[in-house]
Amino acid sequence: MLRRSLVAEAFIFFAHVSSVRSSAIDEDQIGGWYMAFLSKDFTQSRFGAQGDIQYRTWDGGGDLEQLLIRGGLTYRPDALPGKYTLGVANITSGQFGQSKRTKTENRTYQEALIPQRVGEKWFLKHRLRFEQRWVNGQDFRTRFRYALFANVPLNRPDLSPGALYLALYKELSTGSGMLATEERSIYTIAIDFMRRSAISSVRPVRFKRVICSSTATR
Repeated sequence: MLRRSLVAEAFIFFAHVSSVRSSAIDEDQIGGWYMAFLSKDFTQSRFGAQGDIQYRTWDGGGDLEQLLIRGGLTYRPDALPGKYTLGVANITSGQFGQSKRTKTENRTYQEALIPQRVGEKWFLKHRLRFEQRWVNGQDFRTRFRYALFANVPLNRPDLSPGALYLALYKELSTGSGMLATEERSIYTIAIDFMRRSAISSVRPVRFKRVICSSTATR
């Protein structure tokens, strides 16, 4: 039976397409990156489920750069901190401009998400993810990713509902078929607010709204 609780995050920001090196792409054009995340725990169980959908566009509208759909089964062990996931993903990538050609990738992945608090203000999460990747027209490959998330409340001592906070994200990845280690950074100012349901048996739903953000990839 499913516990009637749902945690969801959704945010939107516009990003400079600096990760692209092709001369055919206008690197000064502003694109869009739209994301939604959810997680759900099973009743009286340490198992649960989580997933996310990410939609990137070259122009902020309908010029598809990438659509990612990902989901997995989660587990929270007694003896270890954090949450551990086994999951799958499907990714469709498009080309810049008028072309409608796409490329499809399927993945399986294993993930550990470990929380940490440093001092009074720094709320950290360490994410370790190992991926197995099947891309159309390419050899099988793997990738290891490490991401550090840091949330720093600005107007409160913690991340309680209504807190305005700085959200920092840094990720490194490497694996087979990659010539160099990839690096990605995201800097966001967000506000966390709680919407309470009128039904007492339903837990609150939490959302995160982004005020402003920037991203860089190299």
